[in-house]
Amino acid sequence: MKILLLADTRAVHTARFKKGLKDAGAEVLLASLEAGEEADYSIKKRTPLNSLNYYAAGRQIRELMKSFSPNIINPHFASGYGFAAAVSKVWKQRPVVLHCLGSDILISPKKSFLHKWRVTRALDCATKVMVDSRYLSDEVRKLDSDIEPVIIPWGVEDGNLQIF
Repeated sequence: MKILLLADTRAVHTARFKKGLKDAGAEVLLASLEAGEEADYSIKKRTPLNSLNYYAAGRQIRELMKSFSPNIINPHFASGYGFAAAVSKVWKQRPVVLHCLGSDILISPKKSFLHKWRVTRALDCATKVMVDSRYLSDEVRKLDSDIEPVIIPWGVEDGNLQIF
């Protein structure tokens, strides 16, 4: 399994996720606009505005598709890399598994029409949408009623909690 991971390399969660995928036997290429040690490919920033850089990243993402030929594209998160994957049109060639954060779904779409459009565009192009709670799943469905997100809780489950 080859996975093109599009994420912020400065986030510790990105490094952990990449390691987890590799430990499971996947070949992972991490591409990012942000500078970080974990990046396998640095997407070049074209403007000083991050929102425009996600749009401009489309061409480089298409080039990575040709050279790496992944089985899956996995952008983290909807308002940034999910939007970049959507405008790059890679979803026409490979499945896109989109991870969403609370801020992606709960805050960004309420900032402006443009912010909402970016998030809904990312959701529209996703093959699967991953969230970490039922609440977030319900909010995703308010943005796009055709989506049934997969819920994977992050954190401690009550049954596994042990106090020392």
